[in-house]
Amino acid sequence: MTSIILVLGCTVMFSLSAFSGQQLSGAFKAALRGGGTYRDVAVLRSVRSLALHTGMLGLLIGIVMMLRSLDDPTQIGPAMAVSLLSMLYAVLIAEALVGPLVNRAIAGLDASQELTADATATESRGGAGLLFSALGVSAILVAVTKLASVAAIFDAPSVIIVVAGTGLFLLAVHPMERVGMALNAAFGRGAIALADAAEAIAIWGTARILAGGLGVAGTLIGAVSMLASMEDPSKVGPALSVAFLPLVYGVILGELFIAPLIGRLSRRAADAPSAPRPERTNTVAAVACMLGVVALFGFLLLAMH
Repeated sequence: MTSIILVLGCTVMFSLSAFSGQQLSGAFKAALRGGGTYRDVAVLRSVRSLALHTGMLGLLIGIVMMLRSLDDPTQIGPAMAVSLLSMLYAVLIAEALVGPLVNRAIAGLDASQELTADATATESRGGAGLLFSALGVSAILVAVTKLASVAAIFDAPSVIIVVAGTGLFLLAVHPMERVGMALNAAFGRGAIALADAAEAIAIWGTARILAGGLGVAGTLIGAVSMLASMEDPSKVGPALSVAFLPLVYGVILGELFIAPLIGRLSRRAADAPSAPRPERTNTVAAVACMLGVVALFGFLLLAMH
């Protein structure tokens, strides 16, 4: 149930934060009929990406909880079950359900419709988007409370590294007025020119990469700090669990908040095959590296004992 709440709940809520129910149902119906437009493909790709990254989030949260309870073997199994089941449900949703629909929609693309002919593209997601984003965060918190207290996944320095760092580095790369334009484009309404959408997607793509990169950097900094104070092996697990939190925040910020905005921009501008494509992050590689770090410290602890 914890994994279902995390994966399915977050996928639905964060999808609705970027797209209306009509847009989502329309994309799924068009794909099932073997047709659709580039807008429908953009919607389905966003949903697929959200499903995969909520699974990764569940994987990371389960690992954090497992590391925090190394002194209580009865809690290790449930935490690892949440990790594995979250990825299982995410793969089933993304690859067995949404993935084939994406390919079906691509095979039956209909680019004949003009962008202005799509009335649903003029719908604003301002208030509704914030509401469903809050519900998505609530789903994460509910899932966490089934394993431990919410405080177990909160770390102020990690929040500063990922959230504040993303904002500051973004302003270092892009002028403030262009970042403001990207905000207006992401939360605005109506048709958007391809040139404006391309610039906004580039800016949000930078923010997405920064969030993921700072998450990995924060995790490595935490791991180095933990290595500097390994005189007490019993504290290694809890310290490493805190080190993983920046990566958790990076996935939440970059893949559950920023990525749907990029998908929404792609949909509003996707009236031709030349529509801009969002920047991609290598989250899978980052998570694989972090799992390798966990395995390394596991062998290290066994060697110390």
